[in-house]
Amino acid sequence: MKGLWLGCVIVVIPIMQSVSADAADLPPQFEPIPYAPIFTWTGFYIGPNLGVAWPGGNITDTVTGTNLGGTGGAAFIGGGQLGYNYQINPNVVLGVEWLIDGVASNNNSNIVVIPTITDVFQTSLRSDWFTTLTGRIGFTGIGTGWDRALFYIKGGAAWVQNQATVVDLSTGLSVAATKIDAGWVAGAGVEYAFPESNWTIRLEYDYIGLDNSTVGTMTVDPYNKQKPSKPPTMVTPVVPPMVPPTPPSRFVSETFNAGSQSAQVVMLGINYKFGYAPPPAIVTKY
Repeated sequence: MKGLWLGCVIVVIPIMQSVSADAADLPPQFEPIPYAPIFTWTGFYIGPNLGVAWPGGNITDTVTGTNLGGTGGAAFIGGGQLGYNYQINPNVVLGVEWLIDGVASNNNSNIVVIPTITDVFQTSLRSDWFTTLTGRIGFTGIGTGWDRALFYIKGGAAWVQNQATVVDLSTGLSVAATKIDAGWVAGAGVEYAFPESNWTIRLEYDYIGLDNSTVGTMTVDPYNKQKPSKPPTMVTPVVPPMVPPTPPSRFVSETFNAGSQSAQVVMLGINYKFGYAPPPAIVTKY
């Protein structure tokens, strides 16, 4: 019996030594190291915005050069934007964007007397909505957090629908125009992309400058304060002696322009960026 046990021990010991030698020849095992995917700004986006606009502008009588007043005060705005970004390298993002907003402003009435014709005018100038088409260039950083912050500048074309009215309170005559005035826009902002999300938030400032436009032309009679029904003629009145004659009619055509039109805009917006879904962490094995 003792001989049998001794024989088993003699057989097992070499086998264990062989297994230990084979294990020593295996490469060392390391724990897998996960790392997060790199964020990119490339893709289409769409979203709403809210803000405040400070419109500017005035109505001018071109004959006398009198400023009849214009817009003033802040106005609430709201709308949305649609665009596309392309990140050309880790630090630079190029994009194009279309934005449209409505303007909730009240009519701004002004009452002015033009001394040369002694008429009293009431004017109103307001904006209904504006839209812009711009290019953007943004700058972002490298590393955790900074790659999700985008500082950008923008510039392009702008269009604003304006309503202008001029009323001659002395005669009851009026002219009005609703026009889409063209111009330019320049702005800057900062945008941040939330981690593991398709949503971004941004704060932006824009300045809009517009071309001048004509409201209309009004013909008035400074003497008789009435609308001419026919071309003025020289009439010699028949009056009793010693009574001075009535002065002849002298009609004046007044053209009114809307000029110096502009707007400063501050808005807060959010965007949903298409094409980005956080993939699972990539694992490297050694």
